[in-house]
Amino acid sequence: MKKTYLLAFTIVLFFFSAFAQSTPTELQVKKVILSEDFSTNSNKWLISEKDDHAIIFEQGKYRMNSKNGGSWFSTIPVELSKDEDFEISVRVNKISGTDGYYFGFVTGYDIPLKFYHFFGITGWGNASLFKMTPERKDLIPQKIYAPVNKGNTANVLLLKKINGMFKYYVNGELIGECPAEELYGNRFGFRIWSGNENIIIDFDDLTIQKYQSKPIQLTVDNNTTPKKEVSRTNNEESGEIYASTVDFNNPGKYYAIIIGVSNYKDPNIPDLDSLPIKDAMSLKRTLNKQYLFEKENIKELYNPTRRDIVIAFSEMAKKITTSDNLLIFYAGHGHYEKDNDIGYWLPSDAEVGNPSNWLYNDQLVADIKKIKSLHTLLISDACFSGSIFKTRSVSMEDASSFVKQKYQLASRKAITSGTLKTVPNKSAFIKYLLDRLNNNKSKYFTTSQLFQSIEQPVSNNSTSLPQFGVIQNVGDEGGDFIFIKR
Repeated sequence: MKKTYLLAFTIVLFFFSAFAQSTPTELQVKKVILSEDFSTNSNKWLISEKDDHAIIFEQGKYRMNSKNGGSWFSTIPVELSKDEDFEISVRVNKISGTDGYYFGFVTGYDIPLKFYHFFGITGWGNASLFKMTPERKDLIPQKIYAPVNKGNTANVLLLKKINGMFKYYVNGELIGECPAEELYGNRFGFRIWSGNENIIIDFDDLTIQKYQSKPIQLTVDNNTTPKKEVSRTNNEESGEIYASTVDFNNPGKYYAIIIGVSNYKDPNIPDLDSLPIKDAMSLKRTLNKQYLFEKENIKELYNPTRRDIVIAFSEMAKKITTSDNLLIFYAGHGHYEKDNDIGYWLPSDAEVGNPSNWLYNDQLVADIKKIKSLHTLLISDACFSGSIFKTRSVSMEDASSFVKQKYQLASRKAITSGTLKTVPNKSAFIKYLLDRLNNNKSKYFTTSQLFQSIEQPVSNNSTSLPQFGVIQNVGDEGGDFIFIKR
């Protein structure tokens, strides 16, 4: 009997071992290949201004003006192979002009053939996904869709190619899907039609991401020694960020973007009695008085619009170096769509039922990726999409033995309140966050230690369960953001 059990166990072990060696698990992740806020023309978009049209940069937007009618194009090279899954998101704002013609984006444009796929809307509320060849073919029916905002207003268009399907979203809502098709060429861009009339369209907040399957090998080699990086560079091809050699006694600068939203223009969004702004101001004072955050390096945004937040991130990306640290704090309302696992922050110009001025968590992550700091820490007292970051266990090792190592490795971490609805007027999360930072006696206070100190009291005194994790695919290498006392 013992031999029978032993034989069975050996067979099971053999097959498990073979599976582990030959069939690694795959993890689907996103990689940003283009993130464009149109603050500069670094991607060499067409600029043209003539009697019959104007294609220009206007106040951080890419504007196409047909003037006397016609159809206008602008494209740049973007590599999306036929075998890759991807998603494309862009904010389109109709400023003025005719409502009866389409505007949107094209992908897979082939210059010699002039073939492409088009995804767009009209001012009447129509939406369409079609491919343009010698014969135009609709892939999603042309008709009016409820999620499309009509007239002179903004809409967010999102196309996903995933698992063999094209899925088309407007303002976060799925309006259609169809079998995916191979793209004709390697150019992406924008197109407007206007017949014999005028139309003006602004394009903004463009993000193109690829889905990648990364293998996770199930075997373990106990003789493998982790390789230590000794220098930090930006790899332009992969976008990865590597570890640095730092002078721990003379760290880089500490920057902060502090956002508090208490008052909303839309009467349907309840105001928060100025508490998020007060909380944000309290955190700013703590960072400045007790830690190495100088006043000139703290950007304060109180009741900002969506545009204010986007500009603040763009400006911060220009000044931060690879030796510096960045803390981002947000307190205010948020919105979470469980079915799509999409989270938004609500700036002061947000409107109920109109997501065009909501700030997608995906867009926030793309903005974080562009900031080449050594450490970035996001603290959000509002809902945050769970797919954005992967949680991990928190180690409470003695800081004196590992802080230097943690500081040398790049990090991109997030602490969130765990709230998936609008925040309560009084936040237990910010209460204990400020308490732990104000009463910390250690010279070096890691983010891991900070989270460990607030997790239990926050969950015991609210309905939220705080979360701590790595922001995925933006360069985290296992390091930690370190608060250094003055």
